[in-house]
Formats: sequence, C-alpha cells, structure tokens
Amino acid sequence: MPRSNQAAPPQTLQPIPTIPQFGIGENIRNGIADVRQQVGRRWDQQTKRWLLTDAENAEVLVTLESVDFNNGQIRLAWTVENRRRVPVRMALVPENIAISDTQMQYRIDPQRSEPRGTLTVAPGEKRSATVVVPQPVRANALTLQITLLREPFGETSWIVNVPQ
Repeated sequence: MPRSNQAAPPQTLQPIPTIPQFGIGENIRNGIADVRQQVGRRWDQQTKRWLLTDAENAEVLVTLESVDFNNGQIRLAWTVENRRRVPVRMALVPENIAISDTQMQYRIDPQRSEPRGTLTVAPGEKRSATVVVPQPVRANALTLQITLLREPFGETSWIVNVPQ
C-alpha cells in the first residue's frame, strides 16, 4: 500500500459521557429503551442518611423500567418497592425529576404523570408510575440523563441511550 508524505488530518475527540454506577439501558426496540435498572437504598439510623445498597438489602428499591421515545414525547415508566415500615413518597414533578442530554433540559408535565402529583407506596407494597415530557428528544442526542433529585431517597441518576 503506497504511503503519502502528507500528515494525517487532526482528529477531533468527542468527550465520552460519564457512565453512572447504574449503567446504560442498552436494549432499544421500536423506540423504547428497556432499561430495568434498579437503585436500592436503606436508611442508616446512625448517620441519618440513605445509603446505597444492593437490591436484596434495599429498604426502598426504585426501578427505571423503560423510556419510550415514540409519539413526539418521552415517557418514563417507574416501579417503587417499599420494604420499610413507613410510607414512601416519590414526587412526579419537575422539581424532583430532571431529564437532560448534553445540550438540553427536558421538563416533565406533572398533569400527565400517573398518578398525578406524588406516588405514595405503603409499607410492603410495590407501585408503578409514569411521567411524560410532552416533546421529542433532540435529534442529535445520544443519551439522556434521568435524575431523581430528592424523593424517595435523595439524588440518583440513570443514563439511557437514545434510539438513533
């Protein structure tokens, strides 16, 4: 193979997104990311803080089940399991759920959340919720960062691939 005396053009390196501890939902079919990523926490009475734990030892287990990118909107399906002796709440409002890509913030519509307002899970129960962003994901977005800010157990994030 002949070689050229010209230098190769410089390559522009794109920043690599940070992959959170809970991974990236890889299974995307028909515009739906099948995430099924669980985050478990338990309350530490001594430090008065929520501690990260595995699913088996969690007192509260939150699962981002799926992200549906179809129909010009973004729909997130959640499951919350409460193994505590007191009810657990997860506010389904923009002040508690942040969604963004590298260039844009997406705001959920609390009127389209199911249930509206707050998901309350009684001791020993498991309940599902859905939140909706009434706009499509940005055409060039590669991933979404989805963050629970306060409830049910402090800040935690998921990174989800966007269908291409």
